[in-house]
Amino acid sequence: MLRIFLALTVLLITGCQTTPVKTAGEIKTGSKIDTSINLPVNLPVAIYVDRHKPDKGINFYGSMKEAAKLVSEDFFSKVEYLKSGNNFHYLIKFKTNSTWEYGWGRWASTISVDILSNQGDTIYTREFKDSSGMTIFNDFSAVFNSQAKIVKESLIDFLNKQGAINLSASELVSIRNTTIPLPANKLIRDLKPSTTGTGFYLDHDGTIMTANHVVQDCVFVEIGHKHKTFPASIQQNSRVLDIAILSTDNRDTPAVNITDKQSEAILGKNIFVTGYPLQGILSDSPSLTIGTVSSLGGLVGASGTFMFSAPVQPGNSGSAIVDYSGNLVGMVTSSLNQKMLLEKHDTSSQNANFGIDLSMLKKFLYKNQVAYQTDQSTTNFENATIRAVEYTNQVLCYK
Repeated sequence: MLRIFLALTVLLITGCQTTPVKTAGEIKTGSKIDTSINLPVNLPVAIYVDRHKPDKGINFYGSMKEAAKLVSEDFFSKVEYLKSGNNFHYLIKFKTNSTWEYGWGRWASTISVDILSNQGDTIYTREFKDSSGMTIFNDFSAVFNSQAKIVKESLIDFLNKQGAINLSASELVSIRNTTIPLPANKLIRDLKPSTTGTGFYLDHDGTIMTANHVVQDCVFVEIGHKHKTFPASIQQNSRVLDIAILSTDNRDTPAVNITDKQSEAILGKNIFVTGYPLQGILSDSPSLTIGTVSSLGGLVGASGTFMFSAPVQPGNSGSAIVDYSGNLVGMVTSSLNQKMLLEKHDTSSQNANFGIDLSMLKKFLYKNQVAYQTDQSTTNFENATIRAVEYTNQVLCYK
């Protein structure tokens, strides 16, 4: 009897697993869109989901992002996650908190929805609550479905309150209007840097190079230099090559020297790295480490990279790798994962770090028509390090 009871219990629990919705049409709501409103509304929108951890409950941030985009794409012609430089008419902000109700055996979600104009004016704000049906604790598809239902209800409510006439007028304004949205830090007041890296000036007009993964998916990017911060925007980037170019309003900026003659990564060549590692632990002054080019190859399958021995830490990504004459040799991108090496190969490595070589960087700059500075090489190591401190910046990514 006990075995039969346990088997039935397992079958019941398994049967409670929820299937996530795949389209907005599958979501049942008590409200309906006004028949005079044609969907999708021809307006671009940006989505932002608050990442902060609540005092109680759980912020299912990832599923909230997916649910918001899945549903919003049925209601608006263009939907993007908020990031630096994108254009939109409305900003839709979600803040979610889910708690497990032991007595009912279900997830209860509370979601705040705020819709702003691209100039920061609040147009709509409301809090929604919803609960999943009886389920099991780790059935996160039930949370996703509940979030998607709230998104759909909120957008129906918002569009119905706007009305077909106002929406048509907004569509005309959006087509004709060239108003640039406010920066994300003006639209979202409590943004804080979630990751940091390093970048370096390429010219005297405030153009900066960094690693793409430093600024990937940032809603706002800032540059820190000498205890001051400046806004920056992403101009060109490549996820494949892991290179990004940022622009700032700074002028007369010192720049790294990129020689017309290839300053190649020669095996054994002395190099140094200047950057801003371990943000929040070390001071916000740049750190400098020295080493050599230890291999002309990087990881298997990664062309245009090399290995070097100068120590780097989190926050060094995007740093310039420079020779003792002050010439750019490459850019820091990654290090070997020590935990992975221990788990899979029962070994560790010392200062096995990787950079993109100068020839690959120059090809990217040429293809994207990005100018860079070419000067005379400096005469000694000390002069090279002094210059490096001046052209090196901290890159702050807000998410």
